[in-house]
Amino acid sequence: MRQSKIDFLLAWAVVLVVLPMPLIYTFNQGLVDSAANIRTYDYGILAYVWWLVIVYLSTRPKWIERFIPLPKMYMMHGLLAIIALLFATLHEQMSFTYHAPIRLTGDFAWYLSIFGIVYAVLFMSNWLIDRIPLVMTTKNKLKFLLKHQVSVWVHRLHFVMIGLIWFHVHLIPRVTQLSNFLIVFDLYTLAAVASYVYVKLIRDTRKNSGILVENRALDVKTQMITVRLGKFAPKYQAGDIYFIKIEGFSNEAHPFSVASAPKKDNRLVSFVIQNVGDYTQNINRIPLRSKVKLEGPFGQFDKLIRGLPDDQPIILYGLGSGAAPMLSLAQQFHEKSIHVIWSARRDSRLYLDNEFKPIDVQYTSKNGRFSPEELSQVLTASEIKNGIFIIVGGSATVLRVRKMLKKIGVNNARLIDERLIM
Repeated sequence: MRQSKIDFLLAWAVVLVVLPMPLIYTFNQGLVDSAANIRTYDYGILAYVWWLVIVYLSTRPKWIERFIPLPKMYMMHGLLAIIALLFATLHEQMSFTYHAPIRLTGDFAWYLSIFGIVYAVLFMSNWLIDRIPLVMTTKNKLKFLLKHQVSVWVHRLHFVMIGLIWFHVHLIPRVTQLSNFLIVFDLYTLAAVASYVYVKLIRDTRKNSGILVENRALDVKTQMITVRLGKFAPKYQAGDIYFIKIEGFSNEAHPFSVASAPKKDNRLVSFVIQNVGDYTQNINRIPLRSKVKLEGPFGQFDKLIRGLPDDQPIILYGLGSGAAPMLSLAQQFHEKSIHVIWSARRDSRLYLDNEFKPIDVQYTSKNGRFSPEELSQVLTASEIKNGIFIIVGGSATVLRVRKMLKKIGVNNARLIDERLIM
């Protein structure tokens, strides 16, 4: 876990400092101007590089996931957007030009970045929603408008913004004379856009595909689907996440946690999906033999648990549909000291009881949320003092559970979570 934090800090150092340096250096070496004006231009260059990084991160590169787990990659994606907007605002407010095309391309790009950030913070990220009731109420009232496809198109405005900035830079006469800078600038732009186009439109997904072989109801609102992976598909690990797209059902891939263990059959992978929302409401109607395209797998839980001593207490705490990866991990590592806790919605059936009970692990479930007093009774003194807690669920509920566990004496360093916000 310590190494993971170091990797995350190093990644930030590379993104914030190392990547922008070639552009900053070639620009500052080529342009003759006051230090104040050059600093103003540098703010814009930094923002642009970080926006290109955001484009690359949106492709979910597998090689980066070896150092940064997918949830942290999403966190970096969001924070970079905010930091880039702050620097772009400094650039916009401190720079000046009489040329209308230069001014308008820069201003429109800035307005688009503001719109994108506001939309993402209010309606795509749970950070504010979990903490401010008014934001949650607003989102719920606008739910009929906030379909997934709308969010996809809002996200694509990012490319319009990048195009405007590219034209903005190429319209500035003094900058067009800086050949070294423009070469690096265009190479950065090409690399980011080309990576996105390759992943989304060109990359052959047939190697990571499968066939739907099971679609059974766990209750009236929940399905378990099972996919037989193709012979070229990479093997998955317990607790992993896939982005899946089912032929004839959706044009966009959506993330779901694995609910099966590869030790049983590493070519069969199952997912627990609730048939609610604009994407999953008709999941129960998908016919068998449908073709499934997968992106992934992503995940760090398997690696984390394998690195723990066999006698280390491991508490897998699932909240609602967050029980799916816990089922996978419990099946895979039942020989370890595992305690599964599942807290389902008060009005739902404990639809995974029959899946958990045959597994040789300690299992505790409840309709509704556990109170701190109940958790003190459910958990042993050794688990509270020494246990590693892996918590998966909705962001707001995960935050409440973390708070309760710390209240009863669990050290924050032993709390690991995955929040279902993607």
